[in-house]
Amino acid sequence: MNKIILLFLIPLSLYGQEACDTLALAPSFYQETEWFWFKGHSVDIDLKKAQTKARGIALEKLYDKCEGIHKNAKVFHQCSRRLGAAQESFAIASIFRKDCNAIKYRKEDGDTEITNEKLVVEMRSFFKLINNHQGKTLICTPEKRTNCLKIGQYYFDMGQFLKSIVPLEYACEDGIIKACFLGGIGNYILKEESAALTLFRRACKKDNSDACLFLGISLLRFQKNNLAKNKFLKSCHLGNARGCLFLGEWNYQQKNENQALKSFYNSCLMDYSEGCRKTYELLSKKGWGIDSSFLHQACLLGDNQICLYRGLDELAEKNYQKAVKFLNRSCELGLGDGCFNLGLFLKEKYQESSISFYKKGCDLGNVSSCLELEIFFQKNKELKLSYQMYSCQLGIESSCFKWGKHALSSNQISMGKNLLRRSCERGFTKACTYLKSL
Repeated sequence: MNKIILLFLIPLSLYGQEACDTLALAPSFYQETEWFWFKGHSVDIDLKKAQTKARGIALEKLYDKCEGIHKNAKVFHQCSRRLGAAQESFAIASIFRKDCNAIKYRKEDGDTEITNEKLVVEMRSFFKLINNHQGKTLICTPEKRTNCLKIGQYYFDMGQFLKSIVPLEYACEDGIIKACFLGGIGNYILKEESAALTLFRRACKKDNSDACLFLGISLLRFQKNNLAKNKFLKSCHLGNARGCLFLGEWNYQQKNENQALKSFYNSCLMDYSEGCRKTYELLSKKGWGIDSSFLHQACLLGDNQICLYRGLDELAEKNYQKAVKFLNRSCELGLGDGCFNLGLFLKEKYQESSISFYKKGCDLGNVSSCLELEIFFQKNKELKLSYQMYSCQLGIESSCFKWGKHALSSNQISMGKNLLRRSCERGFTKACTYLKSL
């Protein structure tokens, strides 16, 4: 079995390092017999912007391929991982081949009945974020550098880091500090560490706090620990919450826990959720007095995993009102596990609300949510089939098996056999047995 195929179809822990390592290896476009997959890859200091750009890039690729976005299109797998002090985000948009063809060859222009308006709006918001693709049409040469920053930033935002380097370096030479920083990040991603170090150093001298932070991280890679600490300190003093966090982590590794706590706390005061979480963890570990307000603050500031953990803890303690509050916050922040657990809690007494949260969870790529919906809509053939498809895309081979059987019964012989064959090859023995009986 081709390993590239498996990258998409194994069940993923959507928000962890392992999932991102898997998605990082996946091709930017891949097609199977029944559907297409499009990968978006982005980097940004801000997590939400990184996620928005990754999803937008994936959706733009889907739009270009199908000349539209069908109502059944989905953005399923999404994860983020730390890249130095920035966030690297990946997303996979998928669409069934037949739906891609349906929207590409629709008879009437402007027919919105089969269009996923929500995803179209999301893609347009992404275009606005990257300044409507202006970089595509501009010129940057050694003699004409006026637009080099716009061009470099466009390619950077589109995840085309190699193309971004030259225009950003031209703009940096002309004294545009933002260009120096972005060029440093691009080189950092491409593992051109010496070039990255030079650009970060130039921007840090001009008091760019993010550049000082990345300069510190780069110096650590060259084992210049004391110089790295000084750059973290400068970044923190310039008001960079991530700089304070890294200064705290450096002090913690040096066994200077009092200074580490001070730096983590400063990061939290600057409204950085990870700083609040680190403050809580260090207080808890040392027995210096546990204050759950730091976890509460981390949740409020957008740490969806902390919100989930708080919700589950409150659920275990039977503090149901608080549990609902934290699980709902986790779901709002885009964590499918939060939506699923809230749906599960509401299942017996508030079925309609439960289904609503399962739908949100399934849209976020939570396998358990899709399976719950598949069970719930047993009597609604269209919806049941829809969630079987989604579960199959997320790697649930029993759902692929059911979908394949349905396709055969609907006289879609080729599709049905392909789905059964795929399910069999991935170890679902019922599919193998059924194929032999055909």
